[in-house]
Order: sequence, then C-alpha cells, then structure tokens
Amino acid sequence: MGALIRAKHMRLLVVGAGASYAETEQAGLPEQLRTPLMTNFAERMWRDYNPHYLLSAYIRVLGHDPGGDAREAFIALEKSGAANVERFFEYAYNHRDLVVPGHQHFQPSTEYENLLLHGILNPLVFLLVDGLFKHAVETTPLPLTQTVAGRLEPGDTVLNLNYDTIFEIGAEQAGHELVFLPNKPTKASLAVSKPHGSMNLLVNMNNQSFYFARPLFAGSIQPSDGATNFAGFVPPRFNKQYSQHPVAHRIIETTKGSSGNNRLARLV
Repeated sequence: MGALIRAKHMRLLVVGAGASYAETEQAGLPEQLRTPLMTNFAERMWRDYNPHYLLSAYIRVLGHDPGGDAREAFIALEKSGAANVERFFEYAYNHRDLVVPGHQHFQPSTEYENLLLHGILNPLVFLLVDGLFKHAVETTPLPLTQTVAGRLEPGDTVLNLNYDTIFEIGAEQAGHELVFLPNKPTKASLAVSKPHGSMNLLVNMNNQSFYFARPLFAGSIQPSDGATNFAGFVPPRFNKQYSQHPVAHRIIETTKGSSGNNRLARLV
C-alpha cells in the first residue's frame, strides 16, 4: 500500500500507483475499472483517446510504421518490448509545443496539453466515476487507505505520487486533517506532498500560480479563473527533472525541508 520511511523528526509515507489499484481491487471492481499501473497505462487510459500525432511521430523515430491506428501500433510495440510509455512521454514533453495546423485556436491547442487532458485526466475521471466512486465520492468506504492512514500521526508527511485523490479521501475518513504542501502544516495535520500533480491541484500557467482546491475530487470540471487541474501533471517519463516543472519543484523542495529527508530525489 505504501512505503513508510522514518526520518529524524517524523515519518514519511510514500504512496504510489499500487495503492490506488489495491483499493479498486479491494472494492471488487472488474479489471477494466481499476486504476492503471505502468504496465497497462496506455491500454487502460487511451481506450477512447488516440494521441495520434505524437504517437505516430514517436513510432517512426523507433523505426516502425504506425499504420492507420498509432494507438494500436504503440500498444502492440509496448507488449513486444519495442516501445515504452515512459519513453513516449519523454518524446511528447520534448515536443510539447507541437500544434497541429488548424488547431491554433483550440483549447488546449498543443498536442501535449491535449495528452494531459484527454490522455490522463479525463480517462482517470471516467474510471473512478464508473468504478470506485460510482455511488458516492467522499463517503465511499476506502478500507485499505483508512487502515494505512490510521497508523499515521499528526506531523507525518505523505508523499503521494498519484494524480487521483483516493488516499487523501481515505485519510480524511480516518480522521486526519490534511494540509497540502507547500502550504504550512499545523501541529494537528498530515502534510501531503503531490509533486506529480493532483486532481485538486489547480495551476494557472499564465502567471505560474497554483492552489489546492476542494472538493478533493471534482472530476474534470475546470474553474473560470484560467487555472486547470491537468496543467500540473508530471507524466511518468524518462529524464524528468523537477526544475523543468516550477510547481512540482516548489512542492518537492518544500517536502524536503519539511521532512529533512534527502532520499526524496531517489524516490520521485
């Protein structure tokens, strides 16, 4: 469910994709409604979305023909070991300014932003709305998360590498008060660090401002102030550096200061 690391003055819990998957498995959901893992990310998340332009270009770089359906070609290559979703995200990030001719006035306009919105946020929302949160959100029983969160104490830090807010909802069900870094925790709170982004992390790229909002799970609804909850996503990719992502960089640096733990760079 997570790895608990003891630092000098507090404890740090690291939460990854396996934690969310375990909660959806515990709920008895069919496999297709469980949250993704790295091994099935593309196949699980891109059922109704095809990042055709970026995938086609990436597949050609690999020396293969994308054919008429780049998504299917990529999934086949990934299963054969000839392609890797983290390498694809690296390629996509390096070409993040790509705008398909005629799409200049679309919102969002770049293929990379569309990948974050339609290739990560929306499918994850649909999985949760159709699965774990089908009947309710904040009152849906999350027994595994509650058990783990129940072992934490005020002053501990949770490093959550997931975009979803399953752990945060379960922690509140266990009675915890949450403060999202880089906001200043109180003595009575758990500090929650989400450097990879979060469904409730709203980022305005125009002025590089950001804030954590409520409800913890608002789906894909975007506010009217220009911020979006996908702009802060840091996809799983090779050679990522937090200095390339100002919001993530501020969160992780605050986390290091809060925990006094220099192992974070190796964990994230």
